Amino acid sequence: RDEFEAEHVEHSINVPLSHFASVAPGVLNQLRDRDVLILCRGGNRARLAAEQIAQLGYADKVKAKVYEGGILEWK
Repeated sequence: RDEFEAEHVEHSINVPLSHFASVAPGVLNQLRDRDVLILCRGGNRARLAAEQIAQLGYADKVKAKVYEGGILEWK
């Protein structure tokens, strides 16, 4: 949460990895058939979130892609 408050892409949604399994399904259901870009500060947690998307059964419902390098690379 602190990282998101300090810096984030405009209009992004914060879903902390620590709460991902419980929060993500509600968010992902609203984003069906849309492109979703996942990023964190450096990219590691974003990759873990992408794995959880697949584990939760949303890999074929949401087009999720990890932004390699995270927000540091995006800047």
